[in-house]
Amino acid sequence: MSATISTVYAIDFLGELLMGTMLICNVWRLRGHTDEDRLLRTMVACAMVGCLMDAVSFTFDGTPGIVARLLVVTSNTFLHAAETVTCCCWALFIHVHMRGSVAPKARRLVAAPAVAYLVVLFANFFTPLVFNVDSANVYSRLPLSVLGMAVSYGYFAYALVFYLHMRHSTRGLRFFPGWALLIPVAVGGSVQLAFPQFPLFWAVVCVGIAATITSLQNEDIYRDRLTGLYNRTFLEYVSERKVKQDDAGMTGIMIDLNGFKSVNDRFGHTVGDKALVDAAHVLRTSVGDIGMTARYAGDEFVVLLNTNDEAVVDRTLAKVRENVRKFNESGGRPYRLSMAMGCCPVVPGTVAVDKFISEIDRAMYEDKRRYYEAHPEASRRSSDRGEGAAGRISAAPPLPHYADSA
Repeated sequence: MSATISTVYAIDFLGELLMGTMLICNVWRLRGHTDEDRLLRTMVACAMVGCLMDAVSFTFDGTPGIVARLLVVTSNTFLHAAETVTCCCWALFIHVHMRGSVAPKARRLVAAPAVAYLVVLFANFFTPLVFNVDSANVYSRLPLSVLGMAVSYGYFAYALVFYLHMRHSTRGLRFFPGWALLIPVAVGGSVQLAFPQFPLFWAVVCVGIAATITSLQNEDIYRDRLTGLYNRTFLEYVSERKVKQDDAGMTGIMIDLNGFKSVNDRFGHTVGDKALVDAAHVLRTSVGDIGMTARYAGDEFVVLLNTNDEAVVDRTLAKVRENVRKFNESGGRPYRLSMAMGCCPVVPGTVAVDKFISEIDRAMYEDKRRYYEAHPEASRRSSDRGEGAAGRISAAPPLPHYADSA
């Protein structure tokens, strides 16, 4: 039993239509310039190319002539390449989405299997390795095609494990399902592997990408669009849940940028937004997997660490200060970052969330007061909000205030 050409066209057309609809309805997201947006665009492009090449492959498979042969070879090469690139982009997308960024070295390591397989595909033009097109222009897989499947399924396994690890370690959002693309592709790919005559793979890839975009829309309620961090709504939701738990303690850290108002006054709000993004990146990379970071309001951030171990908290605060120092020494910005930080441990079930926020807020403002006492020229507003510290105070880095632009 085999699928008719009309069935193939119908399935691939529905995939193209679904991706086209996603493009039109989510153009604001897919035109973004973040790594996450670029990866999402690449997956959409691969899915659309995959549906088109799938129809071309089925149309000309077994058709005599040199043109038909060229189209069968080219279309199937694109199909194998698009599958590998899509799976690689999905693994990187999960990494970026759950952690906020991916280091260049990690990016190269994740991409290495895909690059290696693309080299094998290129070699397939000259010597059949992955697939063969016989004298009758009939396509057939060769044993080395298993390598491509291993790479694809390996990427999905990596993405799922990383997603589960990050969600557990950071107590992160539950709205984004790490299996949104995995399950449709695994099912559709397995069916097509067993029954090659039915072109389901790219249609289910389109379904998975559509599910991913829909899940991202649900997350937007709890994300700060500028910095990519969680927002105050999600912070309050998580804090309320955490302070009632009985299994483990946590530590809250309130962070405020010293002298942020002067950045907006001197350089404009566009530069001020860049300073907020830079501060968010410093905090996110410093905290890593041991907690979550949220933008609380304006230039205030809150970190929730999944521990009240004083040594771990001290190491995290030291890492924040060290990363701020490295940022300031790297140059390239007309400003320097300086953070006031106050922290307070919380024993589950012993304090209400509003009191918890108030405690770390007062601790932070005590640190800010000491900063402005040491740098009176930087003070543009009163920073004495509350007396005394409710928790341990981390000293702001002993750096000058904001540097003048060159």
